[in-house]
Amino acid sequence: MSLLSFALYRDDKYRAEQGKWRVPEGNLLLFDLLGGWIGGFVAQRTFHHKISKTSYQFLFRSIVALHLAFWFDSLLLSEALLKLIGNRLLIS
Repeated sequence: MSLLSFALYRDDKYRAEQGKWRVPEGNLLLFDLLGGWIGGFVAQRTFHHKISKTSYQFLFRSIVALHLAFWFDSLLLSEALLKLIGNRLLIS
């Protein structure tokens, strides 16, 4: 998904430079939300695209925060479950 997101940002930057029809911001953010945020982040820095638009960056960073919170919680939860299972096996 990150590769697709990266390519979408690259395409939008190219279209912007050519004065052509642009990729809607909602599509860029959707790809980021669906897991391509790392590719979106790298593309923003590589192509200097969408980095100064405050409203866009607020939404993008919110998506990144959601992903980080989800994965952090998932990792902690899985660790807690492993400990719980391990404790139950030791008790049995």
